[in-house]
Amino acid sequence: MQELHAARHDLIEHMAVGLAHELKQPLAAINAYLAVVRRILEEPNFSKERVEEILDKAANQVFRISEIMDNMRQFMARGITDKMPQNLNDVVRTACEFTDALARESGVTTTVHFDAVNDRVVINRVQIQQVVVNLKRNAIEAMQGCKRREMAVSTRLVEEDKIRVDVVDTGLGLAETVKSTLFEPFTTTKPHGLGVGLSISQWIIEAHHGKLWAEENPGGGTVFSFVLPLANEDRGDAT
Repeated sequence: MQELHAARHDLIEHMAVGLAHELKQPLAAINAYLAVVRRILEEPNFSKERVEEILDKAANQVFRISEIMDNMRQFMARGITDKMPQNLNDVVRTACEFTDALARESGVTTTVHFDAVNDRVVINRVQIQQVVVNLKRNAIEAMQGCKRREMAVSTRLVEEDKIRVDVVDTGLGLAETVKSTLFEPFTTTKPHGLGVGLSISQWIIEAHHGKLWAEENPGGGTVFSFVLPLANEDRGDAT
């Protein structure tokens, strides 16, 4: 009984750290959107419609915080989270929108390509969005101080029954000292990082029967990729 209690305590502690990491991202996005609004309001003939558009995006981030909290509460209560048929291109597109303001604030240009025609998967939408946001945020931070700041996000079909997502940056690449422990908890090269984003992302992808990995970008920088199984309609996954 004592060992069971200790294991549960360790799980809750790890989830609390993970929750703190996940909430930092929408809060940072809200801060970035408000900074944009502040600059717009300083313009002599600012657009009211543009201000309303940015504030709507900030409000979406508040809703995202609520979704993350609900998702975490569901997992703590039941030990699982609901998975539903989704179009992965749409999930990735929404996740990209979550980090648009942060990318612009950091001087990063982003291109998105959805080459996967069949993108139907069975996933927890909030969790997969968290993974994409994690990878994009890491890419943005990896390019801080770099002259070339370009990020590419794409989807494509592989192995006939899988869909692959790539997040490519033109940063400094991965240091040799962290390559072997990249996905271990509390591994970070950031001064104020918690070192849990990639470990959480890997856990989420593996819980969806997928795989997450990193490799060098031939053009300089890093490519983070993950694959997920496509929904099998014959098996009833997409119903």
